[in-house]
Amino acid sequence: MKDPFTRAFLFHGSGSETKAREVAEGSDGLLIPPVTGSPIKIDQIRMVVEILGHKDPTGLDRKLLVGPLDGAHWSACDALLKSLEELDSDSAQPVFWAVSLNGLPLTLLSRCRLTYCPGDSNLSLEASKELWISLKEKDLGKALKLVDQAENEANVVEGLAQHIRVSRDMEFVDRMRIWTILRTRLTGVRPTRLQLSAVICDLIGED
Repeated sequence: MKDPFTRAFLFHGSGSETKAREVAEGSDGLLIPPVTGSPIKIDQIRMVVEILGHKDPTGLDRKLLVGPLDGAHWSACDALLKSLEELDSDSAQPVFWAVSLNGLPLTLLSRCRLTYCPGDSNLSLEASKELWISLKEKDLGKALKLVDQAENEANVVEGLAQHIRVSRDMEFVDRMRIWTILRTRLTGVRPTRLQLSAVICDLIGED
């Protein structure tokens, strides 16, 4: 029975690698040799696709650690997406990790069980939640104040991305618009407060 939404893990944040390894290596089953690289290469993704496509009807719990997905090429993400759509109980269970979700397509994220792992950082999920609310309410003053008070802009972006992923009180097309602006403006950089503020202004300023 296909169940891609619960079989694929994606840990993200500064503590994602540690948590992903903990989950993968803590399994009672077989840990397939991990696929790692920074950035991860398309040839490695092809290897992942081949492993995930191999079915094992014996029921052996097989876990495959893959990461970081940061900076993965769009073609690699597309190949992964197709593999995740074909996952079933006889497939190896992928355990992905990425420091940042920026740049990863929402369609790929929607097929993974996302878990934020802040590590030793001072991420305030409450602050990210409040920022998400201010975006929905188009309250620019409140949003910029929250950005100004943030201790770690990258963590705010990650927390905001998590809220975009799980929110059910905003139309999908609106969430996609916000996600697209975040990833195109902040992908591959450690955002400064000024950059994050500029993005927030653009988000709230659009109709």
